[in-house]
Amino acid sequence: MLNPPRFATLALSLLALLSLTACSSEPPSAATTVDQVLEQARAANDEQAVNALSDLVVTRAEVDAATERMLDCLAAEGLRVVDHGINPLDGWRRELDIFWDGMTDEKGQQISDACQADNYALISQGYYLMDVDEIDAELLPEILECVQNGGVQPDPGARSLRALLPLGGDDPNLMKVTTCAQTVASAHGYTAVSVVV
Repeated sequence: MLNPPRFATLALSLLALLSLTACSSEPPSAATTVDQVLEQARAANDEQAVNALSDLVVTRAEVDAATERMLDCLAAEGLRVVDHGINPLDGWRRELDIFWDGMTDEKGQQISDACQADNYALISQGYYLMDVDEIDAELLPEILECVQNGGVQPDPGARSLRALLPLGGDDPNLMKVTTCAQTVASAHGYTAVSVVV
């Protein structure tokens, strides 16, 4: 009997990526600075990440190149990817569905995790820590209005979910803000959107 197609939705997010390393089964510590991520890359002997992180500035071009290397790895390993484009809630992460046809979930997830760890995880973590997230300009006014209608008074200069949720996952407004963000994104036709704070 043939296995049905298997897949995983992959929001290239820090939360998922913190559990990955490049050449080790041990998860990296939760780095809070690009310096710390660079040390993780050195400890993992991840030459690509060390090169991208060595000047302590990760550029959009470097994170995009890491994403392409990861996508090439997934394809070379026989996984199929549907790319939904850039996440409008942060302006840089790619929203991907990854399918593994004809293999077990365990094997497909193992390949997916390895491709992320070997090509993308540390570089994207460094980019995330540079706090470059920005909500799509078309969505931002509607998200702010929704949040305000929910009783949250955001910083008027907020341009990212992190600015709207200064306490991150512990922010008391987490559910209100994330629900508004996802609702507005869905209303604009975005079907695969992850919220990362």
